[in-house]
Amino acid sequence: MEFFNFLADCLKKMKSDDTLPRVTCPRMYNDGNLTFEGLMVVFASFSTYLQYLNIYRSVWWLPNSNYTSWKMHLIDQQVVIFILAMHCRRFVYCLITWVFHILCPQNYWKFIRLFIRLFVTVTLFLLLALLAFDLYLKYDYLIIMYLFMPIVGYLCYYGFKACPFFDMMCISEKEIIINGKPLIQYTNMHVCTSNPKIIRTEVENMRDDFNNRLTQILFSSFFSAYYACFLPLVFVQTYVVYEEHWVLMHFPFVMMTMGMMLCIHYYPVKYFDHLHKAAMHLGRWKRVKLDRPHLPIHLWSEEVVWQQGSLVRHNQCLYKAEGVSNVAEPGKNADKMFYRIFSNPSETVFFTLATIQMLFMGVLIIALVISFQWHHIFYLSFVLLLNYVTLCKTMFNYRMTAKIYKLLKEKTQ
Repeated sequence: MEFFNFLADCLKKMKSDDTLPRVTCPRMYNDGNLTFEGLMVVFASFSTYLQYLNIYRSVWWLPNSNYTSWKMHLIDQQVVIFILAMHCRRFVYCLITWVFHILCPQNYWKFIRLFIRLFVTVTLFLLLALLAFDLYLKYDYLIIMYLFMPIVGYLCYYGFKACPFFDMMCISEKEIIINGKPLIQYTNMHVCTSNPKIIRTEVENMRDDFNNRLTQILFSSFFSAYYACFLPLVFVQTYVVYEEHWVLMHFPFVMMTMGMMLCIHYYPVKYFDHLHKAAMHLGRWKRVKLDRPHLPIHLWSEEVVWQQGSLVRHNQCLYKAEGVSNVAEPGKNADKMFYRIFSNPSETVFFTLATIQMLFMGVLIIALVISFQWHHIFYLSFVLLLNYVTLCKTMFNYRMTAKIYKLLKEKTQ
């Protein structure tokens, strides 16, 4: 009840605001990083378990079968430990960070966090090196290369930065110096200003932050799906028979589920509220033809905040301002795309996520209907449950933002 009262106050405040149209985002619950990373560890570990179940399941119902239980003796325990270590890296880092954040003073937090990253990196490196060496003694070196293929891809893209490997939120941080003291500034925070240069710089930072988060989501979902679904296949004995199409289908199912869970967590409503406000300050231009010569036309200047309906000439083209506030560079596709996406995130982002989620759940339901083996039904039911929870969160975000931005659209007309 308190939430809806807060939402009503926000809507009343919007109705009484006659300046630049904006949306006051209501407070919405979002899982903490520690809780979310714990959930991701559970899902990734259970997905690994289900993949091993698909490969080494019992066939006791067949004639002349020698095994009446799961063939666990064929599973290499060192490979399992390697996979679990990769799954748990972020959860362990978040847990240690959470404990030290409570116990240690804030004045030394920068050095403490650096020490935690160094400690977790060295510990994980030593553990993986020992496991890889033991596996090297038992397998061909070409097979061992599969252990570190995602890590090699990470090094090619991020270099030797340990931060994105353990904490996705650090990509939104930038260190600045104020009065000689280093402080952490978040690049996704909106600063309400009328300075055109600051607005364009802010939009550029937010665009980079959004793209970095999307890259991290794709990389993390592929990373987890690789170790949960693909790596167990590399170490399967040649005499083991399994359903290849079902085992391979496990990879996109896990990657898609991981990706949707990461999108909901790292693209919350509050995050898009900052992007929306920046888009409102940025504005947009529409290329037009001069049909009324008597109208005043100005040369576009990067130091001016252009009002709605202004006509400017830039690069020998004529543009008309369509936003309430317009500081974007006319003809720049990046600014046009930013305004188009984030001027109404409910119609672009949340609707797209909900559509993808429903199509994916439709595929899962069809696969569940045509499945008849118990482990297939067990796995699909588990994945459907997680996607149902994610879909509920997505639909709630869509419904909430659609109502708010609909009122904003009515106000601007």
